[in-house]
Amino acid sequence: MAGETKRSIEDINREAAEVSLQSAQIRLAQDKKANELYLQAEEQRHKSNAQRQSELKELLKGRRARQNKCRHMSGGQPKNILKGGGIGSFSLISRSLMPDGVTYLLQCPRCRLKEFTPRKPTKLDFTKAGNFNETKFDAAMEVNEDAKERFDELFSKSEDAGLAELRGPTFMFKTVDGVPVVPVMV
Repeated sequence: MAGETKRSIEDINREAAEVSLQSAQIRLAQDKKANELYLQAEEQRHKSNAQRQSELKELLKGRRARQNKCRHMSGGQPKNILKGGGIGSFSLISRSLMPDGVTYLLQCPRCRLKEFTPRKPTKLDFTKAGNFNETKFDAAMEVNEDAKERFDELFSKSEDAGLAELRGPTFMFKTVDGVPVVPVMV
C-alpha cells in the first residue's frame, strides 16, 4: 500500500461516469448503425416490391393479350395455335361447375384462360366504418357488368359448340342458422 496512492471518492465517481459515458456513446453508435441498416433494407424491400409488382402487371397484361387473341376453337396451325376455327372446329372452353353449385369455371387449354362466374359486388363490400363509398361502388358495378358480358359470351360459346360440362360433387353451404349461402372465393 505504500506505492499506491489513495484515490478520493470524487476521482472514482468521475472515472465511473467517464466509463458510463463511453459505454453510452458506443451503444448510441451501434443503435445508429442498426437504424441505418434497417432503413436501407426497408428501402431495398420497397424497391424490390415495386419492381415485382410492375413485372406481375406486365405478365398479366401479356396473358390478357394472348387470351384476347385466342379464338378458343380447335384447329389452327402449328405456327399460330391460337388461331383455331374452320370447318368442323369446336370450342375448347371447358365448363366446370364448382362445388358451391352456383359458380362456373371456364378454361381454355391453349391460352390458359381461367374465368369464374363474376360475383356482383354488394354495398357492404364498399362500406368502411359506417361510410359507404358510392363512387367506388358504381365503378365496381360497371366492371362487373363488363366481366359478366365477357363471361356470358364465353359461356354461350362453350355451350353452343363446346364440350360437355364437367361436374363434380356439389355441396349446399349454409350459415349457422341454416340459411343457404354461396361462399365468397378468395
